[in-house]
Amino acid sequence: MKRIAVKISGSEREPVDLQIQPGTTAGEVLRQVGLMNGYFLSRGPNENRFFGTDEEIYSKVSDGDKLFALSKAEVGLE
Repeated sequence: MKRIAVKISGSEREPVDLQIQPGTTAGEVLRQVGLMNGYFLSRGPNENRFFGTDEEIYSKVSDGDKLFALSKAEVGLE
């Protein structure tokens, strides 16, 4: 198991701490923090690469990483 924190971009909410296990997808993480369609998971608010909804992230993150949930509107901004 790995611990990660998910910050919802544009929200005043504190980051949500989660434990994930091998095989966990970005979509599962978003659902765990209460977000459904229209959000993407990224390593940072200025990161150009987003995890696909069905993409396995366990092997791509380290224990203690902070990820960001961004809405489609934020992703499209320049």
